[in-house]
Amino acid sequence: MARMNVRNTSVVFPAQTVEHEEVVSAVRALLRDGLPEDFMRSCVRIAEFEIFSGGLKASLVGALRINVHAAMKLGDDELNRHATLIRFVNERWPRTFPGILDCFELGGGRVLLFMENLRGYKSLQDLVYIQHTPHADLQRIADHACKAVGSIHALNLKDMEPALKGWPKNDDPFSTRLQSKIDDVVRTDPVLETVIKRAGVVNGFPCPPVIELLHKAAKYCAEATSLSNVRLIHGDPHLANIMARRRGTYGYSVRLIDPNPEIGIAPPLYDIGKLLHWAEPVGWARVRNGEVCAARWASSASRGWRLDVNHDGSPKSAERRRITVEQTFQRFAETYRSEHGALFSPMLHIAIASAHLGLAALVKGDEHKQIRRFVFAHALLHLRNL
Repeated sequence: MARMNVRNTSVVFPAQTVEHEEVVSAVRALLRDGLPEDFMRSCVRIAEFEIFSGGLKASLVGALRINVHAAMKLGDDELNRHATLIRFVNERWPRTFPGILDCFELGGGRVLLFMENLRGYKSLQDLVYIQHTPHADLQRIADHACKAVGSIHALNLKDMEPALKGWPKNDDPFSTRLQSKIDDVVRTDPVLETVIKRAGVVNGFPCPPVIELLHKAAKYCAEATSLSNVRLIHGDPHLANIMARRRGTYGYSVRLIDPNPEIGIAPPLYDIGKLLHWAEPVGWARVRNGEVCAARWASSASRGWRLDVNHDGSPKSAERRRITVEQTFQRFAETYRSEHGALFSPMLHIAIASAHLGLAALVKGDEHKQIRRFVFAHALLHLRNL
């Protein structure tokens, strides 16, 4: 491989995270070891050629600049597991994820991950809610995403040793999460505490006390663990973690990004819940600063509580695009019905509610209470269907 000059640059990194000298050292190590063929095809470009004067015996003399487009992620030791999962899947289903170049231990528990930069790709979230993407294209992209997630689920657990030795196994990733995320929401928004022990109405539908819903969810989760249908899963395949780029006239290249290895080996419906999470109206809470999300709360000793939400201000064209993707993911979810039997519908509701509550718990501050309550209401709508 040709020798390349890597210099200290003027890039400024956040204090106490990673120094530019550490990045330069890591890049030099990558170049010494060489870059994979697939990575070079997608991420190496000739940026500029400057012709020099002179060169009596050469037909061409000049300066060449080569751009290497890589993505960088800084974190803790979890990034090593992140890279292991991506490599394991890509070896069996190539180009499911961006290619991994290497992980570098920087000291102090810090890990620097270099990977393929998805140049020209856009998230499915943007393609649905922001871009004017044709419906047929959205359906193709969503189908590709379903195929990628399904391919991960199809991997044989026996083939995972020794590559994923000691990988976490989580037969029930829902029960504890539901309780803890609801607790987080109530701590942030104390007026919602009344939903825990009192019945109410959410968007016109009667809703039992949340404590009853959680008890019912725990029973379904306990039954579901007996199915022993855990798989290797992505762990977080929401719309922003699905990337697409046009290829040819009608085709698209699709990649998944940012798996969550902490979920590990778990029920595949966890991923399905994440797919539908932002494909449902809750997705409006993540775009346009949630400006179309409206929530109206009322509570009285005699009438109980009432929570009504809507997204009536959402652009109609974007809402139609959202529905197209939601319907595609719902069809994909149905492919898991036969292996769950009578537990399929309640477990799907639990999986989606779990994803929604995770977002509601992250929305802090009184200034964002409309968004938080909007998301929380959609979680309750799923739980009340148990």
